[in-house]
Amino acid sequence: MPSRTPPPPAFEPLVSIEPSLSHAPDHAVAPARTAPTTPTAPTTRTATAATAARTARAALTAAAALTAMAVLAPLAAFVALPDGRTTTAGAIMLAVAVLDVVVALALLPVLAPAGRTLSRTAAALRLGYGIALGIAAVQLAVTADAGRFDRTWEAALGVFGLSLVAVGVLLWRLAGAPRWLGALVVVAGVGYVVDAVVAQAGPPDAFEVSTVSFVGEVALIVWLVVRGLRGLRDLRGGRTRHGHAGTDVEPEERRASTRRSDVPSTP
Repeated sequence: MPSRTPPPPAFEPLVSIEPSLSHAPDHAVAPARTAPTTPTAPTTRTATAATAARTARAALTAAAALTAMAVLAPLAAFVALPDGRTTTAGAIMLAVAVLDVVVALALLPVLAPAGRTLSRTAAALRLGYGIALGIAAVQLAVTADAGRFDRTWEAALGVFGLSLVAVGVLLWRLAGAPRWLGALVVVAGVGYVVDAVVAQAGPPDAFEVSTVSFVGEVALIVWLVVRGLRGLRDLRGGRTRHGHAGTDVEPEERRASTRRSDVPSTP
């Protein structure tokens, strides 16, 4: 009796469609976990040093602009204008107006720690004065009307005085600034405001208070120079104005980054 053999399978797959675990690598690599980045002390010191550098440079810029104004304005008012050289006087006063804008912007980072709103108000007042002075200077150069220029300038000096009052209050509040300096600047500002009011309503030969109250402006220039130079000197020595010890910040940040990248990842 012939032996019965089972029939061959109808289909025999050549390649298994199921993945074989035996082919998986022996050492599976888990995706690396990145540690969350947190602010480091060197980063904080870098930001503080950058702010101190900007403040020091802004103080020196304001001092340089104020010094140039103190030289140029008398040349226009007491030399060129009395000699009838209205075009020259107008050009000089236009340069003074531009310097006023520079001072307004440069004082912002210096005085902002004492009050952002008031420092912006002081800057806006000085910008307004600079614009008014610039317009009057152009009119003087074009029309040669010295009387009109004087009236416009005297009225604008009232706005300038208000800006000085705001600056004086900020200096009174500012840490590191002597309070007597703030008081002197306030007095100087009040002197300009009084002169502006008297020029519009008082006798033409009235005494000008600003001729004696300008001491506050001179003291402000000296303080800005000292403040700027001291800030740059401290930065070169590796110290901020808060008294931190100097560190090589950039290499330290690179070392910290290297240490973070060297931390073994966990699966």
